[in-house]
Amino acid sequence: MRVRLIFALLLSLTTAFGFSQVTTGGAKSDEINLKLRQIDVMIQLVPLALTKTQLDKILPVLEKLRSEEKAMRANEDKLLAEKEAATTKVWTEAIEKGVYPPRTYQQEIAKLSGAIGIRRSVFANECADRMVEVVKASLNAGQMKAMVNSLEPNALNPQNPKAKDMTEEQRIRFFVRAVWLDPYAYDVLVKMRKFIKD
Repeated sequence: MRVRLIFALLLSLTTAFGFSQVTTGGAKSDEINLKLRQIDVMIQLVPLALTKTQLDKILPVLEKLRSEEKAMRANEDKLLAEKEAATTKVWTEAIEKGVYPPRTYQQEIAKLSGAIGIRRSVFANECADRMVEVVKASLNAGQMKAMVNSLEPNALNPQNPKAKDMTEEQRIRFFVRAVWLDPYAYDVLVKMRKFIKD
């Protein structure tokens, strides 16, 4: 079986936060799209009626996770930079001379992509564990109930199970990954905190 290059995987792998960036063009549509994404998060967070005290427990954890993800991404950048010369050579030879990318190179890239994917998956699970812990310790029973009952995982993605087929713990974890660890959640929560009257 042929080993395939997994450059697309390198670009599409997601972390706990699944960071996706707004384009840098500064267009008005980018600003609107940003607000639309933030509203997606607010639709889930506003009904929880969070207090400043609760956010003061949750935000530092989110901030630490974001910092750790940034460090992980910097390490990935370093690993990819180490492949730059070889990648440029393979790319140039394929474009200019029609040389098929060497199998050894393909295997190296597949191994690197796999390692990055595993590292991101482990990190995503660690982030979820830590956020579940702080959310459970910070929210009251009513807020937890609202959180657990607010999302239908199957409606977001048909491959997800239906909420009725999930345990409460699984639904909590799903909400944490889908909402609390959303790439826009931290900024939304920081802004919301300013207007909460505790």
